[in-house]
Amino acid sequence: MKLVSEFENRGTKMSEKVGKMLAESIVESGDKELMESLNLKEGGNTMSNSTSWYTTVLAKKIYYSAYNKFSDMLGLAWNLTPADLGMPEGAGAYKIPKVVGAIAVKLSSGETVDYINDGKGECTLETETYGIGTRINRRLIKRAAKGVINKLIEAGSESVLRAVCTDLVNGIVAGAATANNVSGGIDYDAIEDAKLAVRNAVNSKNVLFGFEPRTIAFTNVGWNILSKSTDFKALVQYGSRNVPGNKVENDYMVFNGLKVIMAPLISVLKAAEVVHAVVLDTEKYIAYLQETGMDTFDGRIPGTAGDIEIIHAMDAGFIVLADTAASVITA
Repeated sequence: MKLVSEFENRGTKMSEKVGKMLAESIVESGDKELMESLNLKEGGNTMSNSTSWYTTVLAKKIYYSAYNKFSDMLGLAWNLTPADLGMPEGAGAYKIPKVVGAIAVKLSSGETVDYINDGKGECTLETETYGIGTRINRRLIKRAAKGVINKLIEAGSESVLRAVCTDLVNGIVAGAATANNVSGGIDYDAIEDAKLAVRNAVNSKNVLFGFEPRTIAFTNVGWNILSKSTDFKALVQYGSRNVPGNKVENDYMVFNGLKVIMAPLISVLKAAEVVHAVVLDTEKYIAYLQETGMDTFDGRIPGTAGDIEIIHAMDAGFIVLADTAASVITA
C-alpha cells in the first residue's frame, strides 16, 4: 500500500517568491530591527543569489507573526531543541532522562547512592506535524497583493501555534497526578493547597523531590471566578496604591507568590470536573520540543480544488517528566 502524505509537497518555488516579496516589503518599511535579524540591507540581502534564503525569510516571518500571542503558554514547559538533545532535526523520536530531583546522600561504607533521575530511566518524546493551508496561491502572488498575503501569513502562523499550544496545555492538565487534584473551585485557599501538593511530592523512597510551584495557568472559567472574588479585589486595591513590585498593572501578575498566565485554550476536564487552573513547577514538570521552525512548501490539501498554495507546517511534541510537579484545581 502506498502511503500518501497529508499534504502533497510540490517544493518551495512559490514560497521563495513570497519570501522575496516580503524581504522587499521589510526593506521598504525601514524596520531596522527586523532587517538586522534577517540580515537584510537596503538594495538587497547579503544572500541575494540564494533563492532558498527567501524561504527562510518567509518561515521566520510566519513564526514570529504570532509567537508573542502564545509565548506564555509555551513558557509553561521546559523548552528544548534537537540540538539540546544531541540529535539532528528530523529525528522524530528523542530519548530524555527523567531528571526529577533525587536527593544526594553522604558517601560512606555501605550507603546506596542514587542517580540524579532516581533510577526512573528515560522517556521518549515523539513529535507530530501541525499544518494548515493558506490560500496563498499563484493568482494571489501574481497580483502582488502584499497586504492580503501578510494577513494570511499571520492567520496561518496563529492557526499552527494555536493547535500546538492547545495540545500542550491540555496535555499539562491530563498529565498531572490525579492525587494532586484540588477540588471545590478556585480561591486563595485552593491555590495554597495546590502549591502544597506540589511541594509535598515524594519519590519511591518517600523523600521529598523539592519541586517548587512557580506558575499558575488559568482557564477562562477559572480566571472569571477568581477575578470576581474578594481575594482578588483586595489585591487590586493593594496594587492601586502604587507599591513598587505589587501593582496588578505590572507586565506580569503574581498571585499567592505564583506568576499568573492565561491558558484560554485549555478545554479538557480533569476527573470529570471543569478545570479552573493548574499550578506547576515549570522547570521540572513537562518538556516541550520544537523540532522544526515554521516550514513552508508548495502543495495542495487533498480534496481541495484550484491552484497549488503555500502550506505552513511545524513539528513539535511534549512529554510529562514528573507528574507530581503539577496540581490541577477543579470545580
